[in-house]
Amino acid sequence: MIHQQLIFLSVEGIHGNEELTHAAGHSIERGYDGIEFEIEADSATKTPFGPEKFACIAAVNCPSIILEDATRVVSDLIHRAGEYCASFLTLRLPPLREFRRETKTREENAHANRLSKWSARTNGIVGTPTRMERGGLAEFEHYADALNFADGLLSGVRFEAEQVGIPVAIMAGAGGCLFSPVEVRELLDRTHTWAVGVCLDQDLLTGMGRVDDWLDALGHRVLCVRLSGGKALEEATALNVKGYRGPIVVDGEVDAKRLRSALQETGSGIY
Repeated sequence: MIHQQLIFLSVEGIHGNEELTHAAGHSIERGYDGIEFEIEADSATKTPFGPEKFACIAAVNCPSIILEDATRVVSDLIHRAGEYCASFLTLRLPPLREFRRETKTREENAHANRLSKWSARTNGIVGTPTRMERGGLAEFEHYADALNFADGLLSGVRFEAEQVGIPVAIMAGAGGCLFSPVEVRELLDRTHTWAVGVCLDQDLLTGMGRVDDWLDALGHRVLCVRLSGGKALEEATALNVKGYRGPIVVDGEVDAKRLRSALQETGSGIY
């Protein structure tokens, strides 16, 4: 059987089905297979849609550092992702306080740039920024607290993810305890399930090593890779040469059709 490697466009600030459908349709016209978009418990996007319309990845910011609350909300959002027939759910864990200012500034700048580019591409049809402007993320004061929380949360939602069939991909470099591939590998392996993996975000891993080095260490545990538009073509082909065949999420401006052609030229875009 021949499979085509999936390429998703990351979109921000989506409110309601009309904006969501517009964003997805526009991305498909540009050569993408679908979109990555953020879902929330109180989102205005209510009506589910199936894969016959477009593929999608659901993105979630962990809403709390209280394990019981976070487990309940993330479990509910896994079901929500299932209503959208999402390929999987990417989960951003709370950061350590000592890294909060630097990480927040880097993410906010990247978020503002992405939103500006997306708004320009869609003639201004885009919602209000949400990811970095919801009153701030919860944060941990101590490394051990962050590690125990991540361990407990993944163990708490794994059965929900297995039942719904929606794997959870934690964002490496975003949590207060996910700063090395060895650390992530040990955390994932303790869950003993196919329904938990990792998403490698090129921007978040800045200063923590190259994406391909993380890929070497984590192997099959990598559920997707997020690449910045400026270097997406170069990085994606390099990762594919090294054997990566999973979904690619593009964060920024890139010619998706050119990217797909480049992957096929390496002999790895179709397998």
